[in-house]
Amino acid sequence: MKKLSYVQQYYICTVNEKGNIPLLNGVSIAACLVMGEITELISKGFVTWDEDNKLSIVRSSDESLAYLKAVYDAIAYKKFQDVTSIVDIYASNIHQPGNCCRGSVTDLLSLIGNSLVKIECINELPKKSLLHKRTKYAPKSEIVMDIIKAIRMAFFENNVIPHETLCLVALLDKSNVLCKYFNNDEIIHMKKRIEEAQRSMVNASMNQVLNYIAYVPSILSEIDWSGA
Repeated sequence: MKKLSYVQQYYICTVNEKGNIPLLNGVSIAACLVMGEITELISKGFVTWDEDNKLSIVRSSDESLAYLKAVYDAIAYKKFQDVTSIVDIYASNIHQPGNCCRGSVTDLLSLIGNSLVKIECINELPKKSLLHKRTKYAPKSEIVMDIIKAIRMAFFENNVIPHETLCLVALLDKSNVLCKYFNNDEIIHMKKRIEEAQRSMVNASMNQVLNYIAYVPSILSEIDWSGA
C-alpha cells in the first residue's frame, strides 16, 4: 500500500460503499474529517492555531495540498478564522454543495477521493444520472483491512507508535468509528497507549495536534444547530 496521510486513511476507514459519510455519527465523522485537515495543514506548516482558537494562513498553497484545498481556502477566506466556524461550515451542512464561505463535506470528500483514485486505493463509482454531477468514491475493502492491520500492529506489537497512526486512531475514536474495527477491551488499551505516547513525546507540536483532535467534542457543543 502506498504511503497515505492520516486524513486519507481516515477517509478510507469512514466513507461507506456508496461514497458517503454514513448517517450514524455523520456529524462527528464530518467534524473529525475537518479537524484532520486542519491539523495536517498545521503539521505541514501552512496554517497556525493561536491561543484564541483562531486559524491563520502562514504559507501559500502548493500541489501537495490538493486534497486539503477546500479547508485551506475556507481558512484563507478571512485573515483570522475561528476554529469552530471552520468545522461548522462542513459538519452542520454535510449533504449540500457549497463554497469557501458555506461549504459541504461533499467538497472535502471529492478532493480526497480524487487524490486516492489516482493511486488506486479506492474505486470511482458510476454516476447514477445527469443530475448527480459529483463523482463519488468507495474505499477498497482490502485497503481498509491493510490500514486496520497496520493500526493493530502499531498499538499491540510495536513499542513506538508513529505519530500519523496516533492521529488517525484519535480521529477514529472521536468520531465513534473505532468501535467498528476494534472491541471494547482493545479500544481501552489503545486509548492508554495514546495517553502514554503523549506523556513521553519530546516534540511539543506533535503533542498539540493530538490535543486539537481531542477538542472536537467541545467544538461540536459550541455549534449553533438552529440554522440561525
